[in-house]
Amino acid sequence: MGVVNTEKLCKFGKRGIHLLFETETIRIVFEQDPESLGIELNNRRAEIRFAIETMSSLSSSLKETRRFIASLDPFIRHILVLVYFEMLDDHIKPSIILH
Repeated sequence: MGVVNTEKLCKFGKRGIHLLFETETIRIVFEQDPESLGIELNNRRAEIRFAIETMSSLSSSLKETRRFIASLDPFIRHILVLVYFEMLDDHIKPSIILH
């Protein structure tokens, strides 16, 4: 999610405000069976990669990015939700320093 400001997404996301996705979409994604999502994911990697690359090339307009996401096949949109939450989790986790 390169050009779209990831710091801004994470700042709001930590507060429960998810700028790229509708609340209903997020709810639907987390109600799905993770195993079946994983099976489908393996079959559609090229489509997912294309969606992520396209999002990275869009202008920094949140509206444009949301419009693109809304135009995607529901499964691809659902995977992007999971990728977003993975990014958010990585951003929130405190850095662990090992000595």
